[in-house]
Amino acid sequence: MMGNKETVSIAWCHAGEVDAMFAHSVMDLIRLFPNRIQNFESVLGLGLLSKSRNILVKNFLDNTKHDWLFMVDSDEYITPDAFKKLVNLADKKTAPAISGLYFAANVSIEQELQPVPLIFINNPELGIQPYFDYPHNKVVEIYAAGTGCLMIHRSVLERLREVGEEAYGRDWAWFMDGPIGENRWISEDLVFCDRINKAGFKMFAHTGAVLPHHKSVWVVEKTYKDWTAKNSTDDIIPMG
Repeated sequence: MMGNKETVSIAWCHAGEVDAMFAHSVMDLIRLFPNRIQNFESVLGLGLLSKSRNILVKNFLDNTKHDWLFMVDSDEYITPDAFKKLVNLADKKTAPAISGLYFAANVSIEQELQPVPLIFINNPELGIQPYFDYPHNKVVEIYAAGTGCLMIHRSVLERLREVGEEAYGRDWAWFMDGPIGENRWISEDLVFCDRINKAGFKMFAHTGAVLPHHKSVWVVEKTYKDWTAKNSTDDIIPMG
């Protein structure tokens, strides 16, 4: 569990605007946990997300002395209950890198919404894969997570800087996306988590700390037919 005097810096990248619910939830956390949350920062998108995330981590390490960096995406919102779960899980020695649970919203060619949990395991045959069969409201060990709800102790970030400084540069040692073996592309957040694991740190997720994720999707007739196949049209809220 996070120590009583340990402090958190909330941070996010954005493209010039944030979701209203996200802003509301951050204000709620600052109001409800004034002794815990001592700082917040944001980085305006620079066209390359991995670059923005590296700048965010650099600013945290170089400009603050806070214990934990809490990265949240600006199209989500986090409840006080979810934040408490993460605080209770976080521990500098035993759980220095932890995630909540949120979902991507992929849309198939058939216009079917396909939610994908953004916590990952390392499959010996397939590599890093979504943790589809995760247990409900439990603490689980994972290999990786998206950066939409990721809390990291500063000692982990400092260690990654030490390990990667010579190869990548002092300010770019955390995030990088690009191709890996067998003609695959790996995203910047999975590279980051892979480096955390290879540096000897374990990662965990609390599947009870769930964050709603605001994504736009195309709505077509099939969307309507799929919905009415499972629901009564009497449940549709009339307009006007």
